[in-house]
Amino acid sequence: MAIAVFVVFVGLVLAVSSHTSKKASSVGGYFVANSSIHWGVNGIAFAGGYLSVASFLGIAGLIAFFGYDGFLYSIGFLAGWIVALFVIAEPMKRRGTFTFSDALNRSFRRPGIQLAAGLSVLVVSLFYLVPQMVGAGVLVEPLLGIPHYWGVIIVG
Repeated sequence: MAIAVFVVFVGLVLAVSSHTSKKASSVGGYFVANSSIHWGVNGIAFAGGYLSVASFLGIAGLIAFFGYDGFLYSIGFLAGWIVALFVIAEPMKRRGTFTFSDALNRSFRRPGIQLAAGLSVLVVSLFYLVPQMVGAGVLVEPLLGIPHYWGVIIVG
């Protein structure tokens, strides 16, 4: 039963992804939904990302262990979002670019910028993905009753 639910869930996610990807006809449609999302809804999405369980528990743990210094860390994280909004996001929006590497490439016109950006994304993603895959394998192992390495392969 668990395997059937898992397969149905993965199939549903792939079907929804396939259906919605056909609606994006341009880069703007892919990254920012052709600016059709209301600012309030977008703000709620940012708040949801900021108030995720990992952030909430991490900040609560920092405050529990480090007291006031942990609290200042949480405020610094919020201030970082505001700085990123005004220093990076707004100039990129005015330029009509959607990624930082596009903005740099538009200014400097060097082919190495795209290559460096692509390699940076791959390296960071790899270091983020490895613990996620190990965790997924640990979760799938008792759920489906399969060895850990098969859980990692299936989820990957």
